[in-house]
Amino acid sequence: MLLVITTAFMGYNFRVFTTKNSIEYVDPKSDIVELSLSNQVLEQHFYANEPVRTFETIVFPGPGFEPGDVELEAILSNVNSGEILGTSRQLYQMKNEAIRARFDFPDTINLATNQFSVRLTSLTPDKDLFVQATEEGYKETLVINGEKADDYRLIFKVLYADNLLLGFFAFTLILLVISLAMLLFPQVNAIKTHQLFVVIALMSGIAIAFISPSGQEPDGGDHILRSFDVSYGHITPILRQTNDKNVQMPTNFSEFDDRVLDPGLNLGLAHTKHLQNTYFASGEAGVQDYRYKSKYSTVTYWPQGLGLYLGRVWQWNAYEMIILARILNLLAYVFLTQLAIMKLPILKNTLMVIALMPIAVFQASALSADAVLNGVSYLFVALIIRLAMKKQPIHYYELFPSILCLWIIVLAKPAYILLALLFLIIPLKQYTPKFAAFLRIGYLVSGASAAAAVLFGFAAGWLKWSENKPVYKTQLEYVMHNLGPTLQTFFHTLDVSLYQYLSWLNMLGWINYSLGMLILFVPLFLIIVGLSEPQPYAWQQWQRMVLWGVFGLTFAGIIVGLYAFDIVNSVGATRMLGAQGRYFIPLFILPFLALKRPMQFSHISTLSPKLAGVSGLLLTYTLFTLTRLIY
Repeated sequence: MLLVITTAFMGYNFRVFTTKNSIEYVDPKSDIVELSLSNQVLEQHFYANEPVRTFETIVFPGPGFEPGDVELEAILSNVNSGEILGTSRQLYQMKNEAIRARFDFPDTINLATNQFSVRLTSLTPDKDLFVQATEEGYKETLVINGEKADDYRLIFKVLYADNLLLGFFAFTLILLVISLAMLLFPQVNAIKTHQLFVVIALMSGIAIAFISPSGQEPDGGDHILRSFDVSYGHITPILRQTNDKNVQMPTNFSEFDDRVLDPGLNLGLAHTKHLQNTYFASGEAGVQDYRYKSKYSTVTYWPQGLGLYLGRVWQWNAYEMIILARILNLLAYVFLTQLAIMKLPILKNTLMVIALMPIAVFQASALSADAVLNGVSYLFVALIIRLAMKKQPIHYYELFPSILCLWIIVLAKPAYILLALLFLIIPLKQYTPKFAAFLRIGYLVSGASAAAAVLFGFAAGWLKWSENKPVYKTQLEYVMHNLGPTLQTFFHTLDVSLYQYLSWLNMLGWINYSLGMLILFVPLFLIIVGLSEPQPYAWQQWQRMVLWGVFGLTFAGIIVGLYAFDIVNSVGATRMLGAQGRYFIPLFILPFLALKRPMQFSHISTLSPKLAGVSGLLLTYTLFTLTRLIY
């Protein structure tokens, strides 16, 4: 049955894995002229970076045209050798309107040339026909009746030969088989939840690392610069202050192509080939300084920085270096997340499903700080919940791992500092008596200090509920002097834009690769799993309030922080822009921890493989979508 399903599915979608690249030879900034096909032979030379399959151009009737049959001929040849690669004749029934003339040729995949020529002729010269050309555009040679016409170039379109993306096909096939096996035969899967996560995350993550071209991750330019800086040994200080310093990158970094690709234009293969022909400069003379006015945590770039370093040492090309850096980033995410699933005493399946969301795996498989950040965030939450449910007394040194995780999290994303409030979920009676007394004093002093700081801020004029001056120097000044209007803006933003934040959870790349149907399936699947997985531990009401409070405050802190510090917001704007769904991934487990179970799954013994299988299918669909949109 498994063989039949996979064969049928992959066979039906086989065409997704063949390249359909095309290019339009037109310069919109140039003037357009009309060239007659009647009694003329037009020969257009052009360059193509793929084997040519089809030549298309628009043919339209002239003033003296009479409706009837028109026969056109196109001959494709190799400019260098003159070898004719194919001849195509097409008969069209034309009325007084333009037609798209399409000429198909045999595959030229084995040719070692990218210089082609198409000779276009009308075999019914008595018909008054025209084609269009650009004037003063790019100057590939156009020959009219044997004479060069240097001022013109035909307007035409070339479709490249279809090439099977065998590697992408194989990755998707393996993930599909594994996912279906987990879903259809869960009783034979004796592996644990964290092991199921490792299998699906590694298989799908490696596939995404290869399929997604470099530069598609959000803020990709910043991440690649920081990664290179770390790869040159700048792994300390942990918080890199670059406002008055430089980051380092290869001297030929400008040759690296990290532009965001528009979906549907099939530019992925050409982009990949460019990177395969690019080698970053190495050695002391191959490094240059670049002034980069920002600060960042180097810890979250250690894995990918190591990949770039090794790639330079081994003299790999840019494509191979990026893949290696991405895979090391993915390995860090998988290690931290599977550790978090192991440590979390409850809702292991819910955390697995969250960590296998397409956007989470995509970020983990890219050059981004989110791989380490999300993994450490999962681990921090798991460690706190584990301590809160511990029956034996808690010693002070048992807090060190969670404090270390929190330190890394805050360095990478300061708005996540509000996650520190999760420590309040641990009852003081769970600590040893001496340490509990120390913490009680610490909580009182911290709370009193925070209250005193707020009161002093209002008394000193640093904080104001509503001032409404017409002009403010900075957004932060506006926020501090207009706490009430800022709160109103926050709720207005949720009212207007929350649907957008949720939809962006299923928009990969720089919010430009839509996963279509998954905009409904992923949130619905997550909600069903989160509300149905048994939670044997009964939280007290105050603990539930802490969980909800941490979720709400951190959620608000992220949005308001972006509002205050992100350059996309004008001072005093009535909406908070800049928040993306990926920023909230570490928070998703908190509501499910706080909520009571309105329903529960049955057949718990086979639950984990089934959920892992469904997550794998969602990621399989993601691989299909990325391949279709990019290649």
